[in-house]
Amino acid sequence: MPLSNEDFLQQVKALLGQRTGEGQESGSVFMTQKPMNTAYGPACLLVRATDGRGKKAGKVKLSTLVAPHEMEAFFAAWTRVGKEGMGHLRKKERKEKRKKKPRREQEQ
Repeated sequence: MPLSNEDFLQQVKALLGQRTGEGQESGSVFMTQKPMNTAYGPACLLVRATDGRGKKAGKVKLSTLVAPHEMEAFFAAWTRVGKEGMGHLRKKERKEKRKKKPRREQEQ
């Protein structure tokens, strides 16, 4: 059953905190959205979030329906939650790139 928009955002924030906090579990959080046509009203947007555990028993699944008149406010809040959740991520360690030697003239 879909959650209210506020409850959904609070639970997504908690889910991101579990995945990115210091000394916490590592893993993925997948967020998807798709339009949903309803027979009794204007088209809504179905927004989902899951913790990416595959088909394991403890998988967390969250969803909400966003009405057209609430979309702007919802996405502003969703963006804020996403940015806060990504604040704890580590930067990817990259190998040093070797300097390329200049190309030699091709043999004729």
